[in-house]
Amino acid sequence: MKMRNVAFSVILMVAIAFSLIQGEAWGWGGVENPYGVNPTAAGTQYSGPLTVYLQCVPILDKKGSVINPCRPDVIHMYFFVRLSQGNNFYHYSYDAGVVSYDQQSLLDAFHTFIKMKLIPDICKISPCPTFENGGVALKSITNNVLGFDLEPYYFIADIVIAVKQ
Repeated sequence: MKMRNVAFSVILMVAIAFSLIQGEAWGWGGVENPYGVNPTAAGTQYSGPLTVYLQCVPILDKKGSVINPCRPDVIHMYFFVRLSQGNNFYHYSYDAGVVSYDQQSLLDAFHTFIKMKLIPDICKISPCPTFENGGVALKSITNNVLGFDLEPYYFIADIVIAVKQ
């Protein structure tokens, strides 16, 4: 029963996080589009499929034996993406490590992935554009697929990122 509750919690939290990233009207904390999805973002557009692989982090006793297969407060995240811009293709993977299991931490891990992998590869100006300085924007997330039937869990979507150079 505990595993079922943990699995349901994981499903619910990730569904909420990525739905909010999508900028749906129900927002987080009463704020619409709290993560700044901007469908009219200017800049060079990079688009393609994103896969987020989510792995439970076990709770261990002092001897290293598993007490519970999933901690409810953290998740191990991995990102995989194949983006294209014109005839240029970019393939990236990133191990975000263990991330706090809340909406802002999940989004921060996504932003870090883009900042650490895509931006250094395509940056032609100094300083490089970032989400923080407005040079990078998440333009859309569509065709979401959540896979939470069996662990490990995953999220797959088509994304578009706009980068000002």
